[in-house]
Amino acid sequence: LKDWYRCLKPNGKLTLRMPDLRLCCLNYLAAEDERHKWWYSRTMFGIQVSQVTGQADEHQFHLCGYSKEDMKFKLEQLGFKIEKCFNYDGFDTPSLHIEARK
Repeated sequence: LKDWYRCLKPNGKLTLRMPDLRLCCLNYLAAEDERHKWWYSRTMFGIQVSQVTGQADEHQFHLCGYSKEDMKFKLEQLGFKIEKCFNYDGFDTPSLHIEARK
């Protein structure tokens, strides 16, 4: 996030979309069957494999997770101004959309 802030021109816009860790955790805890628990655990950590080839896919791993509140706080601490911040359903994954400006 620091590098993105540094590289953006003044008034540059950052758009982030990611699973909302808090909501994924709540959905995991509320899941009433193993299929849904499996899905929400994958939304937190990444599916680990390509949906096309079934092979390991480095782009399907989540290295960290944030709630809406945590991400807003981190961005604001770096100097970003939050323009939009909302949750949405990203392919059955509770997700977060943030638009921030330098």
